[in-house]
Amino acid sequence: MGEKRKAAKRAGSTEMAIDFTPIIDCGFNLLIFFMCTLQFSTLEGQFSGELPKDQGPGPVGPRLERLRIEIEYDSATDRAFFRAASRRFDDVALLLPVVRNFVGRSPDLPVEISPLGDVPYRFVVEVLDVCGQAEAPQVQFSQVGACVR
Repeated sequence: MGEKRKAAKRAGSTEMAIDFTPIIDCGFNLLIFFMCTLQFSTLEGQFSGELPKDQGPGPVGPRLERLRIEIEYDSATDRAFFRAASRRFDDVALLLPVVRNFVGRSPDLPVEISPLGDVPYRFVVEVLDVCGQAEAPQVQFSQVGACVR
């Protein structure tokens, strides 16, 4: 580089060579910095939904709900009581026909196990075993008011 300048001075030329390497390096460093710190924001609440205007909604079928099995524990007698399908049961084995009936009618809907209050694990496991015997494809657990020990 130095030789070119000396040669240019000797020849009386006013042309000067500019080294663009540092400028390009700075440009790429800035590009990488902005790419790494860029945060994409999503538009919320805006979506295009075009509905047909020549027809209304179709017939609405019956609303199907999950089977919710609530477990209540009585610490004085060390017994659990089970509530499912608006009925109360003293024995977990009595839940089996109710769960089988529900799974037969609505195999795609889940069975929800919901312990109420302070319930020992063994009663939750007993209800889970009943769901397994009834071949329930989906079992969910609810935490509302649950304190399982």
